[in-house]
Amino acid sequence: MARSPPVSDIGEKDRSRPRRRLVARVVLAVSAVLLGVGIPSAWAAASPPGSSPDEPAHIAFAWGVVTGQAYDGELRIAGDPLRPVVTVEMPAALQRYVQPSCYAGRSGVPATDCGGRLEGSESGTVEVDSYMARYPPAYYGIVGGALWLLDTAGLPGPVVLDAARWASGLLSTAVLCAAVVLGARRFGLWPAIAVGVAVLTPEAWFLSASINPNGFEIAVAALLATGVLAVRYDLARGVGRVGLDAVVVIALATPLLALARPLSLLWAGACLLALLVPVRDEDGGRRHPVVRLPWWLTAWVVVVGAVAVAWLAWSSEARLDERVASRDAEPWERLPVGVRVVLVPLHMLGLEDDMVGNFGWLDAPLPEAVVLAWVMALVLLLGVWWIGGPRPGAGRWLPPTVVAIGAGLAAVHMFLTGFGWQGRYLLPVTAAGVALLLAGVAAGARRVPRLLVLVAVCLLVIQVLSPFWAYGRFAFGLGQPVPRFPEVPVINRPPVWPGLLGWEGMAVALLVLAVLVVVFAVAALLVATLPAGPDAAVAGSAAGGDSAAGGDSAAGGGLAGGGGSAGGGGSVGAVPATGSSLAGTADSTPSRAASEARPDRAGVPLGS
Repeated sequence: MARSPPVSDIGEKDRSRPRRRLVARVVLAVSAVLLGVGIPSAWAAASPPGSSPDEPAHIAFAWGVVTGQAYDGELRIAGDPLRPVVTVEMPAALQRYVQPSCYAGRSGVPATDCGGRLEGSESGTVEVDSYMARYPPAYYGIVGGALWLLDTAGLPGPVVLDAARWASGLLSTAVLCAAVVLGARRFGLWPAIAVGVAVLTPEAWFLSASINPNGFEIAVAALLATGVLAVRYDLARGVGRVGLDAVVVIALATPLLALARPLSLLWAGACLLALLVPVRDEDGGRRHPVVRLPWWLTAWVVVVGAVAVAWLAWSSEARLDERVASRDAEPWERLPVGVRVVLVPLHMLGLEDDMVGNFGWLDAPLPEAVVLAWVMALVLLLGVWWIGGPRPGAGRWLPPTVVAIGAGLAAVHMFLTGFGWQGRYLLPVTAAGVALLLAGVAAGARRVPRLLVLVAVCLLVIQVLSPFWAYGRFAFGLGQPVPRFPEVPVINRPPVWPGLLGWEGMAVALLVLAVLVVVFAVAALLVATLPAGPDAAVAGSAAGGDSAAGGDSAAGGGLAGGGGSAGGGGSVGAVPATGSSLAGTADSTPSRAASEARPDRAGVPLGS
């Protein structure tokens, strides 16, 4: 007859599990950060300056913003097609890159230097027209500052451009990390990381690692949405106060998003509207987020909104020149209203390829099978969110409503102007919608932990492979190996554009990222399935977190301990900590823990 293990062995095994889980949490956090740095770095190395849509105009405008030329010059209507432009005088060295006119729109042509710009002069200045006239300064001021500092340091022009693109990618990584940390302090480290993986599509990473405000706009939209979710969650938990971290995030993210691109105001408004909807707390009362926020934050958001509206009107004025407006509007206005009503949704429903990944100047799409895999993984993520059910302050209505508002505003704009949106223009509001899934995903992860791991790893594999697909397009060009088959990189020849690392260096980078993905997957599986231990489980249950069945505690899963809060009615002060260290334990006041652990509250959906 088999003998049972000694009681001492069982106790030692139970004590070792929390330690293993702590190690797994640390490994998970470190691997996630390294991937957050590695993916935009791979993108910066995989694509040449000028390879993202309108990047040459963005480079010139960023220099114009930081040198004071962008907004004081006379606008002209020029170019083909006609559009308002501003002339910027900039160093000739910053024009030393492969001009996209050599290869844009021609997927079979690698990034060849047909204009001879790479052999251009490193001295002197040139005048460059930028059709980003009157774009808001939030992104351009940051990246333009990097261009100016690196150029002032005497670095060669190509090095300055590559470094600025890399810095742009890391900027988006930093914004995304801020969103993950904010979410982790309330909903657990692992769910926050999993949702963070889904927020940025390969297209968003590509844009982030180029000089283009679109990628930055997408990341900031996710950060603002996470801040809004945190405010609603704090109020629904019955604390009566809003965490100081959420207040700071909203105060910073609102101007950064509203002044990122002319229409970014739409996405900021779609997120902030959720603060006007009352939150139902655990006692059945209704709390109004706007009333509970500090008065200075409400005033700040109103001022930023007014400035953004005024800027949008000023920017649109330049584009209402009759020579530009007539060109865009006449063909569209001649169509019957019914036809326009049908064309707008048909156009929007066909943008998924561009939203997931269509790189270059829309000439290097990911294979359809990869796009389908990304969409299917998002559907599974929605399934995890649905299983989680309504959560405190985050009813099931919240994510789809925000996305619907943003998409509806885009549809109205297209209907009125006839301007066909690209898929990347809608990525900010979809990123915000994904970020708002966090509360439900954290709850659903306790029931289907392995499914969430599968979703996150699948999305991460696509994100890691995408820059190397794009590198094949720019280094070799795309071509059909045989008729009627999809286009793939033509790698039966030396690379025409070697890139920063060469193809050997890119192969090493792929290997390193692949190892990180494996480490991430193993750590995520351990964090999602290992019990947190009896003590941590009790504390996590009291704080509204995960049970011992797996997952992080909702209040104790953050990277750092809890902080202060913004008191109701506008006061800001410290409150008892609601976070914890990486160990996964939660701290709460005795009365709150006892109240939330009462049997009559267990399992009751508290969404509003």
